Amino acid sequence: MSGGKRRVDASLVHRCKTEQEAARLCIQQSPVHLTYADMAEILACSAGHLNQLVNCDQNDRLRNMSRVFQINLQRLCQNSAIDQWADAYENEELDCQRKKSDEIADLKARLALLERGA
Repeated sequence: MSGGKRRVDASLVHRCKTEQEAARLCIQQSPVHLTYADMAEILACSAGHLNQLVNCDQNDRLRNMSRVFQINLQRLCQNSAIDQWADAYENEELDCQRKKSDEIADLKARLALLERGA
């Protein structure tokens, strides 16, 4: 597994509501395209277990990925999407964590900029 990890576009990371969405983004943004079976073999688990870990948020049977698993998945996929998501979650920067009043204020500011430029 490669040790080099690149950052994923923050706007994509901030759209992820769950750790599992961040893991799927990590896999999607990988420059190395492997099947779940190939990834699972490298990560020393079954394809079914890998599938459960990265998709369990879709069926309300949440399973948390170990930190070691997250690190190895990111190394395999050569990006830091999961780490970036965790940092954004901790700092309350995820889109799903924003207050409606903040979103409205941002939209009003953007509208004002557009109106001035028109």
